[in-house]
Amino acid sequence: MVQYRRTALIALAAVGIGLAAAAPAWAHPEGGRAASGLAHPPHRLTLGLAGTHLVAPLGSTSAGPDYPHALWEPASPANYTVANRPFDLPIHRLVIHVAEGGFASTYTWFRNPAAQASANYVVGYDGQIAQMVPEHDIAWHAGNWAYNETSVGIEHAGFTNRTIFPDTQYRASARLAAYLADKYQIVPDRSHVIGHYQVPDPFHPGQFGGADHHTDPGHTWNWSLYMAYLRADAGDTYQQVVDNSTPGGVSYASAVWHTSSARPDHQGPDYLFTGGHTAGHPVGYRFSVPAADSYDLFMRWPCNAAYNRHVTVGVATQGGYRSVAVDESRNCTRGWNWLGSFRLAAGSGTRLVVQSRSPDPGNIAADAFRIVEASDPTPPSAPAVSLNGVQATSMHVAWTAAHDNIGVGGYQLWVDGKQVYLGSGRSADVAGLHCGSSYPVSVRAVDLAGNRSAKHVVWGVTPACPSIPTGLVAGTPTQTGVTLSWDHGGPTVAGYNVYLNGVRVAQTGSTSYAYSGLTCGTAYALGVASYDAAGDVSAHTHIDVQTAAC
Repeated sequence: MVQYRRTALIALAAVGIGLAAAAPAWAHPEGGRAASGLAHPPHRLTLGLAGTHLVAPLGSTSAGPDYPHALWEPASPANYTVANRPFDLPIHRLVIHVAEGGFASTYTWFRNPAAQASANYVVGYDGQIAQMVPEHDIAWHAGNWAYNETSVGIEHAGFTNRTIFPDTQYRASARLAAYLADKYQIVPDRSHVIGHYQVPDPFHPGQFGGADHHTDPGHTWNWSLYMAYLRADAGDTYQQVVDNSTPGGVSYASAVWHTSSARPDHQGPDYLFTGGHTAGHPVGYRFSVPAADSYDLFMRWPCNAAYNRHVTVGVATQGGYRSVAVDESRNCTRGWNWLGSFRLAAGSGTRLVVQSRSPDPGNIAADAFRIVEASDPTPPSAPAVSLNGVQATSMHVAWTAAHDNIGVGGYQLWVDGKQVYLGSGRSADVAGLHCGSSYPVSVRAVDLAGNRSAKHVVWGVTPACPSIPTGLVAGTPTQTGVTLSWDHGGPTVAGYNVYLNGVRVAQTGSTSYAYSGLTCGTAYALGVASYDAAGDVSAHTHIDVQTAAC
């Protein structure tokens, strides 16, 4: 949960009871320091390379949710910081919270300026999602400013250590987290998807839970299940699906197993089934495992309330045979059901079996299985970078396609140590540079699991700054005015500053300027300087002139 002081303890006996209209348990906030990790958090971030044009506009207020499946319930502007992430700051972490309240009461509270706290998203028991703070802005949720700056906060309706979170809530939140992981190349592991209890206290080294030492999401939160759903939805690591129609997928099956397509919600054109037997007649499934690693195992089966309530699935792990009990009379409409995480050896072979022996008389289905690798240790190749059309204030950067064992998620373009592009394209225009300067330029490929390639730096050198105007000539002065003219400064000059006695009095795009309103019989220093499109100004030169006598 976000940082606040609890003033009441609200007990809910059953999952699904929320506080749709009531105030949340934390209705009296600790204040800005608690939620943000700063005594006076800024309401607008102004970081960034001065003069460099970033791809997204700073501080634009969203008119709707970033996540297409979310409601838009915006928090009060008093409760978050306007920013331009991931261009001024990276987003490389998700922080999981429990709201100590219901779905609607949570986002309603974040609308209140008194809250001095917010999160980017909140997820309800039924899987409904509301967004409150744009992803590019900084929500005040972690009790640690550095973590707020570089993370997205996801609240969950419920109560720490007491709510048994429903599967609908886990799945909806994991889909949201997978969307964010793919969008910002966040590594889908427990170092980058963390609980509030893992956030360091910024004021007391060695303590955690942010400034107020929170413990959410608590021991009733199933991290293994959540991360399995997240990885499966993100598709960031190796996955394989095998069913009875996969060529070579079934390694063996006795005659007691039959095919059918009668029941709904099965994978592929049909599925295998058998009656419950007292003798063992297993069916085996073959998988290709790319590397010795931990893998999440999922199973699905057709819908039939009379199906077997005690099906044994055996898994050939790296450490030996393990079995899992499955109730096929339930949860068919969920799609993929998680059986657990298992360490599998590399290679191709029979990795799991469905036993026909069961104490329950119901039919047993062996429909489909899916493995999802927990990690991806292989980074993508490094793109080659080329610079085209380097101008005084801009350049065009292009790069070659990278390659990866699973897939390239996108590219990061860095100019002068600042990320100015994040996306799937292979070129970008960078504006707002300065004349006569050298800029290090590099591109990193990021794979679907967040691995980053090496980077090779090339240097972009912008043309020289605008030259000092030459050829200053003053026309014949009158008592109150004089015209100054000069030679054109060259291709990088966008205009000229005109000075009177060292004070700038005008800007012009022409090579002459008529002064007026002068005093008769008075000496003046008339000056001019060139400037380019980025606003870089040359030294200015001057000529002394005296107006006609009175």
